[in-house]
This record gives sequence, structure tokens and C-alpha cells, in this order.
Amino acid sequence: MDSEHFNPGLSVADLFRRWPSAVPVFLSHHLSCVGCPMNSFDTLQDVVQIYCLDAPRFFTDLEQALQPLPFTQPAPQPLEKGKPCMPDFVYFEDIVKESPVPPAESIVSRSVLVDKPVKAILFSFAQGQELSEHTASVPAMIQILEGEAHLTLGTAEMEAGPGAWAYMEPNLPHSLLARTPVKMLLLMLR
Repeated sequence: MDSEHFNPGLSVADLFRRWPSAVPVFLSHHLSCVGCPMNSFDTLQDVVQIYCLDAPRFFTDLEQALQPLPFTQPAPQPLEKGKPCMPDFVYFEDIVKESPVPPAESIVSRSVLVDKPVKAILFSFAQGQELSEHTASVPAMIQILEGEAHLTLGTAEMEAGPGAWAYMEPNLPHSLLARTPVKMLLLMLR
């Protein structure tokens, strides 16, 4: 991670704005900073001190979550008038292999597609880790790629394994508990 952009003096709100993939790290450390009105004032160092966190582990988890993923894209072609400058597609031969490996007792996420009508985020959960109940302001879809999880969508609870897929309307409360190590793809519609 480029230390000029990520440092302990950064406010939590700025971190979330610049790197939404940091949110699961806070949730995995059982921090209530997501949605807290103080997150505009508290720095990352403040969070470490207030919650008595293991600073090296917390910052390592953040750094892993904020690393961009490499992806395969088409070879550069000469620009043609009227054609977009961005590639028309993003391709992963095996997206499961792109999933980050979480440290023990952690959740790690990586954005694999941003600035499009859909945001795609890969999550990796260590066994026993949980995303506590929360909501999203946009429609979202999840697909379990590997592992077994207990999934709560609204008031419905289910066991989800590889291939399980769910669509969620905005503001639907949902949570996930990893029964085994889990890899999941989250698609957020804009």
C-alpha cells in the first residue's frame, strides 16, 4: 500500500469513502465504526487506541483488503474516433483463484470491478467469521463460490454452499456466518 495515501492519521470516514473494501475489516474486528457519526473525526490510530486493538494485525488486515487485484484485459488497441478509452470487459479465468486468503480470524475483501453500473467485490472469510447484520442502500447479489455459510436475508435463514446465489433489495437486513472458510462474490448495482 502506498503509505502517502494510507496512514494511521486518516479519518475512518475518509478511509471508507476512498476504500469501501475496508468496511469488512472493521466488521471482522467487531468495530461499530460503520455508520457511526464519530467516524468523520476519529482517525485509524484513534480506533486502535479506543478499542485496544492489536495495531500491527489491524493495519495488516486493512492493507490486504485495500490491495487492488490484477485482472486480465484486452491488449491495447489504437483508439478509434467515437470508441471508449476503457476496455469493454474485465475477464478472470478463475475468479475463485483471485480471492484473497484471509489471515486467521479475519475477513478480507477486494474490489474487482469499480466505476461501472455494477461494483464487484470478492470476500474471503476465515472459518467462524461473521458479517453482522447490516443493510445496503442499493440492490445487491451474492454468490457463494467456496465453503459453507449460514446466511440471513431479512427474516429468512438458510445454509448456503458453493453455487448458492441471492438477490437482495435495497435496505434488506442481511448477515453471514462462515461455517467453513468461505469465498463469496458480492455484486452491488448502482
